[in-house]
Amino acid sequence: MKKFSIKWILSICLFVAFSSQISAQAVIWGYATDSLNSSFKGGLNGWTTTGISSEDPTKAANAKWVWTATGRLSNGAYWGTNAAIASPTVGNGAAGFNSDFLDNGGVAGAFGLGTCPSVHKGELVSPTISCAGRSSVEIKFNQYFRNFNADCTVSASNDGGTTWTNFIVNAGIATNAATPTNDVQFVDISAVAANKANVKIKFTFDGEYYFWLIDDVELREKPNNNLALGAVNFGPSSYSTPKSQIGNDTFQFVADVKNIGKLSQTNVSLKAEIFKRNTNGSNGALIYRDSQLIGTIVPNIASIAGSILDGATVKDTSFVLDKLFAPGTALNAVGDYNLVYSLRSLDSLDTRPADNVKTLRFNISDFNWQKDNGSPSGSGRSNNGSDYAIGCVYKTSPNWFGSSYVARSVAFGAFIPSTQPAGTTVNGLSTTFFVAKVADNILPNYDNFNTATAITAGNPDLTLVGSGSFEFTNLGGNDTTNAEVQLTDFDSGDPDIILEKDKRYFVVANYSDASAKLAHYISTGYKNYNIQTVVYLNEWFTGFADASQAVLKMTIALGTFTDVVALPDNVMSIYPLPANTEIAVDLNFEKSSNLNVALVDIKGQILDMQDVNDVTKSTLRYDVSKYPSGTYLIRVECKDGTKTKRFVVQH
Repeated sequence: MKKFSIKWILSICLFVAFSSQISAQAVIWGYATDSLNSSFKGGLNGWTTTGISSEDPTKAANAKWVWTATGRLSNGAYWGTNAAIASPTVGNGAAGFNSDFLDNGGVAGAFGLGTCPSVHKGELVSPTISCAGRSSVEIKFNQYFRNFNADCTVSASNDGGTTWTNFIVNAGIATNAATPTNDVQFVDISAVAANKANVKIKFTFDGEYYFWLIDDVELREKPNNNLALGAVNFGPSSYSTPKSQIGNDTFQFVADVKNIGKLSQTNVSLKAEIFKRNTNGSNGALIYRDSQLIGTIVPNIASIAGSILDGATVKDTSFVLDKLFAPGTALNAVGDYNLVYSLRSLDSLDTRPADNVKTLRFNISDFNWQKDNGSPSGSGRSNNGSDYAIGCVYKTSPNWFGSSYVARSVAFGAFIPSTQPAGTTVNGLSTTFFVAKVADNILPNYDNFNTATAITAGNPDLTLVGSGSFEFTNLGGNDTTNAEVQLTDFDSGDPDIILEKDKRYFVVANYSDASAKLAHYISTGYKNYNIQTVVYLNEWFTGFADASQAVLKMTIALGTFTDVVALPDNVMSIYPLPANTEIAVDLNFEKSSNLNVALVDIKGQILDMQDVNDVTKSTLRYDVSKYPSGTYLIRVECKDGTKTKRFVVQH
């Protein structure tokens, strides 16, 4: 007889214990019970569609959903090469709202000339479904949605469609972005549909462009075990931070957690990790990890800080990890990183673990600060033609020991919004940029900041230190996405703005007079609970309520090559000379020192900069194989002075 080890027996027991907690979700209504309507087999069948509104009220009735045999809505002018919805029964067809085609009739540029000009609204309503005897109900459906400026709503009724409760979906899909073709959504409608016999569900598209495809709609009982992450805090102050500045940044880890299953989840653990990001986007070397045991999360937990949707019964609650992360030299390599949040119960297996992990990308640069994630959303902030200003907040390192570094330029994006009359152009317009130092006594949350006074009107909490301007001429279009603007000192008019250590700076684009018709590009890639973007609309607003960041980058450089207070020559030596692939920099200090070390080109452009703390003797190595042949400088700075030396790269 074969012997079984205690370990093997225990593993079987554990498997049985966990498996018993995973409930097979009972399908209340779906393909097995009503294949014609669940999968849109051959048509809309028992579903009804109604046009609600249109920019042209006489054509509102045309705002209808349609059946597509191919799972595509390719007759729209801007469908392009998009694939079909990747639903299990796409071969039976799918339902969709084709905002693109309704607005332009399939002709590129023919905006508003279709059978139902946008903005428009259309509904798709299911046949009656009985949920009698079901203590919980959720909607599951496949979708493929591409957004320009539209709201997607799923609604539920328990009185045959007389009254409806709405649930917003796709709120996080940015302008010109799309869900995956195989996206699956789950919406808890228990508060409306549980134990009700006269249930209907409804899908509503309200807005303009592009399309919303749905298929394989089911009503199911909720699973027993189903935790999920909601909004999570970004962590670093900026999407991209110069290497020299990140060491003193402070990451705070905050996550909205929800229990959308039927059972309480015990011994719930929330974890935050930082990894070097591989070129394929996966996690590389682990940099930092922290976790915290939350305890028990009951179903339908009440919200502390999460947003509450109309009619929703499952709400987020925010949890903050106790530890803060100050990177120091841990993030000393230029490149991309992943901040990964994860959530799990130590006592049960989650039915849908995919929504228990969220990954946020951030960047360490040589010399660029930016809040946006490099992919403007296609949408922007304006003031409907009235004057406004918008900008970002950047904070310098406390380890800058003098006025050696400068703000050299900013880069921004702006465009003519669709609210302006047809034919409006950017040519001839101009935008002014201001850099202002925030007073030291202003609180981190800006509660004591003077919100009434503009940056140009003598705000006592802002010291204007520099400016720049951009003229829109011959751009060949109605927008610019990465225009660079040189900065000048406000008092002297000389190029570059001298920066001070450990200071906050407002970097602001000012749109006034004719230029107020412009909208400033924003990015919606992440949410940061700290004050990052500022807006002036007759008063200052320190930050957006959503995850929007202004597209306004700032480049820093070395301001002077002269050692005003020179350190001894022997504190630094560079070899080999000339260099081909690598240089070594030997540092030699009599006492422990905190240093700022920069590698710059002959024009002062910073190629690498880092803080090195508690140094007496140390060697830094730099890869110079990627730099063109020429003259470069290494500058070492501490509280006692600076030492700058030149070296030559020769390939």
